[in-house]
Amino acid sequence: MVIKQYVKTFEYLRHIITDTFSDDDDIHREIRNMFIRTNILTRCFAKCSVDVKIILFRTYVYVFMMQVCGLDIKLGVLTNCYHVTISA
Repeated sequence: MVIKQYVKTFEYLRHIITDTFSDDDDIHREIRNMFIRTNILTRCFAKCSVDVKIILFRTYVYVFMMQVCGLDIKLGVLTNCYHVTISA
């Protein structure tokens, strides 16, 4: 008689799969990674002034919105990007 052994969890395509088909472990891993990335960003910009942080954030949001508008225009969903404004 052959006894088959099973594992409780394994990782497949960077997602954790459990024997109960619960994604709790995967959610905890993602939350942990989010905190790690947040702490890295916090350390990188800790010595910057508030004005510099605001300028960097606005630049990031502006670039992101321009990419979204470009995608919307290519898909024919949006004809212009009048809603993207960033006050100085």
